[in-house]
Amino acid sequence: MVLVLKGDTYEEASFKDGERIVSPTFPDFALTAEQVLNSPE
Repeated sequence: MVLVLKGDTYEEASFKDGERIVSPTFPDFALTAEQVLNSPE
């Protein structure tokens, strides 16, 4: 989940599995939800 402050409230964006995480704060962030949640063995 990524929270983005818009005005005086936060908007939520959820990502799962192989979806690329999109962040307006870090536009070059190129990981998927799966890569973040599953550490390499």
